[in-house]
Amino acid sequence: MASKTSQVHPHRVVQVELLRGAAVTAVFLFHAWSAMPEIQQAGHLGYLLARLASWGHLGVVVFNMLTGLVLSLPYLGPSRSNGPTYLAFLQRRFLRILPHYWIALVLWSLVLLGSSSPPSDLWIPLLAHLLFVHTFSPATFFSIVPAYWWLGLLAQFYLVFPLLLRLFKRWGPLRSLLVTSLLCWGSWFILHELSLHETGGMLARLDYLLYFNLPSRLPEFVAGMWLASAGSDPGKSGASEDSKLALGSCFSGKFLVCSALILGLLGFWVPPDQLPLHHPYLSAWCMLLVIAVLRSPLAESLGSRAWIRSLGNTSYSIYLLHQPVLTYGAMGFGLVGLSINFWPVLFLMAALVTLALSLGLDLLVRRTALQG
Repeated sequence: MASKTSQVHPHRVVQVELLRGAAVTAVFLFHAWSAMPEIQQAGHLGYLLARLASWGHLGVVVFNMLTGLVLSLPYLGPSRSNGPTYLAFLQRRFLRILPHYWIALVLWSLVLLGSSSPPSDLWIPLLAHLLFVHTFSPATFFSIVPAYWWLGLLAQFYLVFPLLLRLFKRWGPLRSLLVTSLLCWGSWFILHELSLHETGGMLARLDYLLYFNLPSRLPEFVAGMWLASAGSDPGKSGASEDSKLALGSCFSGKFLVCSALILGLLGFWVPPDQLPLHHPYLSAWCMLLVIAVLRSPLAESLGSRAWIRSLGNTSYSIYLLHQPVLTYGAMGFGLVGLSINFWPVLFLMAALVTLALSLGLDLLVRRTALQG
């Protein structure tokens, strides 16, 4: 019997769609909580939602792992296809993200032009965003739409992926993951320790910016690449597409339980205020979650549902549009500062508007591509 994965798409693991939907929902909740912090005062439900939403930033960590997984699966998974040429890969990947990104970027830039921002204050941030270098400077990092920092990181992942693929095939998956994690997070930890001695200095600014750039976030992406190769057999080539689900099932329930216990115990010794130590710890929990979902029959069943697939397919557009809707929209319609009891209505309105705009953006890009 063919698996549900092959029925949906020959190169897609349906659990990934569920993870994408969950990740973008987590990010949406995090930014909704950031825009409406008053919700934690709205009774027990509001407090619970605020506590849950405060962890939503980890949805980006899941996105980074899924990006590495999806990009690597054709080359490190059971089919073991030859690696792409560098320029062909970059052309294909950037053409997938640029139409949505540029349309959303122009849209919110025009919104800012209609407010109190003079045009002279926008052209440098806009140029930095168009070239994906806005995360390298504090002057442009939070400009236009703060959530777009992830697009700069995504571009960096694309630039290094073909090189990492060669590394994986030469060194092997586990060695590549361990060496990359040790070098990237180890150097970040050293920088962090040095930056503690100069508040507001150059090292402190660099330490902060590295949280949003390579090499500090590279291990999350490489972890996804490792997952893509974890269930494949190097001695077999041309394996059936059904067997790529082994990347989830090769991790036993005992592995998940033991890993959770180890992480739980380590949590007592990881200082939460030291990000370079704390972030790898949280990333390990995210990876454990991804593995648990990949090997779950229930997740496979849910991921095969049409509305889950639609949410996963629309997750990129939702990410591009949700934060301005939550912030600019609330301010523009004078909804900030309303009664605490009004926050569920505001939250629902923001979610519906974001979903409608995201579906419209996907439809616009699809129709433009077909006409082209």
